[in-house]
Amino acid sequence: MPPKKVVREVFLIEGKYEKYKSSLSTPNRLLLLRGAHQIPHLIPLISPEPTVCPETPPPGHTCAFEIFFSLCGLYFPLPDVLIDLMHEFGIALPQLCPNVI
Repeated sequence: MPPKKVVREVFLIEGKYEKYKSSLSTPNRLLLLRGAHQIPHLIPLISPEPTVCPETPPPGHTCAFEIFFSLCGLYFPLPDVLIDLMHEFGIALPQLCPNVI
């Protein structure tokens, strides 16, 4: 029997800087992401609620888009050059374009 496709409702979330579509991430997708890209279990991964935008992650968390790992080769711990770049320009990880990574 083929797997059943579950369709998630997509919301448009108004952020301070722009509008965002809600995340399609699920706990199962995060498990696959963790395994495929050797993300250590010390780094907690959470699937955001449908109304959470990248500008407002829960306290103690930051946003990282799946594309950063799957297509851009991002890994943990974050490379020092990336941390230095974010610190120098005062930007957060989700503000980077994938081609920077």
